[in-house]
Amino acid sequence: LIYRGKPLVSTFAGEGCTYGGSFATAWTEFKKGLGGNIHFVPSLFTNPAILNTLPFLDGIFNWNGGWPTQLNEQSSASQIEQAINSLNTDALLLSGMSDKTYIAAVSPWFFTHYGPDTWNKNWIYRGDDWLFAKRWEELIGMRDRVGIVEVISWNDYGESHYIGPIAGAQPNSQTWVDGFDHQGWLEMTSYYAQAFKTGSFPVIAEDKVFVWARPHPKDASAPDHVPRPQFADLTDDFFWVVIFVKSPATAILHAPPPNSDSNSVDHNAAMIVDIPAGVHKLRYPLLPGRTMAVRLERSGNVDLDYRADGFVFNPSPNVYNFNAWVGWKTADWKADIQLAAARSIDGFALNVGRDTWQPARVADAYAAAKSLGTSFKMFLSLDMSSLPCASQSDIQALQAWVSNYTSHSNQMMYNGKPLVSTFAGESCSYGGSYQSAWSSFKSGLNVHFAPALFIDIANFKSLSWLDGAFSWNGGWPIQLNDQSSTTDIQQAVGKLNQTDNSWLSALGTKSYIAPVSPWFFTHYGPDTYNKNWIYRGDDWLYAQRWEQLFNLRSRFDIVEIITFNDYGESHYIGPIEGAQPNSQAWVNGFDHQGWLELSSYYIQAFKTGKYPTITQDKVFLWARPHPRDATAPDSVPKPSYTKVVSENGTLLDFV
Repeated sequence: LIYRGKPLVSTFAGEGCTYGGSFATAWTEFKKGLGGNIHFVPSLFTNPAILNTLPFLDGIFNWNGGWPTQLNEQSSASQIEQAINSLNTDALLLSGMSDKTYIAAVSPWFFTHYGPDTWNKNWIYRGDDWLFAKRWEELIGMRDRVGIVEVISWNDYGESHYIGPIAGAQPNSQTWVDGFDHQGWLEMTSYYAQAFKTGSFPVIAEDKVFVWARPHPKDASAPDHVPRPQFADLTDDFFWVVIFVKSPATAILHAPPPNSDSNSVDHNAAMIVDIPAGVHKLRYPLLPGRTMAVRLERSGNVDLDYRADGFVFNPSPNVYNFNAWVGWKTADWKADIQLAAARSIDGFALNVGRDTWQPARVADAYAAAKSLGTSFKMFLSLDMSSLPCASQSDIQALQAWVSNYTSHSNQMMYNGKPLVSTFAGESCSYGGSYQSAWSSFKSGLNVHFAPALFIDIANFKSLSWLDGAFSWNGGWPIQLNDQSSTTDIQQAVGKLNQTDNSWLSALGTKSYIAPVSPWFFTHYGPDTYNKNWIYRGDDWLYAQRWEQLFNLRSRFDIVEIITFNDYGESHYIGPIEGAQPNSQAWVNGFDHQGWLELSSYYIQAFKTGKYPTITQDKVFLWARPHPRDATAPDSVPKPSYTKVVSENGTLLDFV
């Protein structure tokens, strides 16, 4: 980094240097040895009044300026409450430096927990009161006097103030770091960094919610060999929320039980606030055994619903952990589109049913794809297990769904026409049969219609309204059951391409959409959806299936991954986010984005006809969390077909 025409150099501390009799002499010699050709802005913990007298100094970095380090256990309630508003060491240092460079610090958190047997560092600084956001706003207000803002830090896990991903070796901080991702703060940084650079806060074009909290009460006791950290009493048992809203909304903060119905809110206990467009800071009490949740509503519709899946405020911790659990969510589709596109996925099939909130979310999806200015596409997959099709008005409603987007710039086209698919549809009865119903549907539209119908494939060629078909069940060895032989089980995945060949033959010149899926497990009892079974996902199913499709790539053009976010059936490859269909019991904590990363390699091969060169080592590993024959005190019985799975973990290496 070059600053004012010279390489920038800084330090952490240095006032203890003794060469030449003093730190001033030592650093003068240091700079002299470099020909004076650096811009030297150290972090020295010394009297600000002497800064202008130090000849080697081109500026100062105020390391401790990002936290209210003045607080201690004798601080009054008033001092604690005002601490974030009085990070006034900036003014103190600036007054002693005239025209020298000032590097200001901003940091979201501080907790370190090393005992006397290691580094003997065990304290917190108060990070409550929306510290990160407020500190940024303070620096933006004085940006004309600050040369550089340094975020503390990208990856200092030992002191818990990292905003980057948890990656690489840690300084024995795993106990309080693992599972505590902070990248929500990284996302928040972008907004404030832009404001600091330009002098103007960016226009908020999408709703975002940021939530963070400690994982246990400040007064909890733990059987930890390292004592409770110093200054722990300075904190408050709240979860802290920063909301970016693009237009007026109603914010609802509440603390539901983990794994509870994501659609339910106890409005009597919730905090409900009407907020205008802009940035808002809210807080809500942490409750033992509960999680954190924030919802944004407009005109009674839920536009954003965030639950901190994986977080529970634990009143009986095993160790003292004052690190922050950080989560965030955007109501906009942009993040998912960008994530998928970065892994070579070209579009989303939007499964749509009868729920009243779905039209608005589909509109959001198309709008987000357009606003990004990319070639990412969308197409509708009509969920006929939900949508009715028994009357003329039902058919017209289906046609209206499709017509809304046929001319959209981000509508997926195939053979020059908008692509439309379904899940099921063989039970449609308008006109007396599914054939009549879909013929009527197609007659009013100029689309390429490739549904997933569960019918005899021998009928495909005779259906004039059918342009192609999607083999939904072709991604798993669904023929297996608890009576299958060992040979049948072992050979099942290798024979999936027989289904492809059968469908391709049955379709003739019509298009074929091939499925690929990494897993299948659903666990609903008779009191809900009454779906409780697995398909065998062993034998490197996802990789083997992709390799089969690669070998058949000359015979079809589209592969559909099942799915990006179907949590209820466990075959999601995208992040776990948003509302779930009461699947939290088997989804929370089971991230599948390794399969998303794996997808990129095979997608590129399918598109190009050549496997990409492997330029870096990668390992992908997956397994079920308990033995197949285990028993559990579960209100829902053991799922069907568990006998077809093995007890092996699955390992895939790219070397």
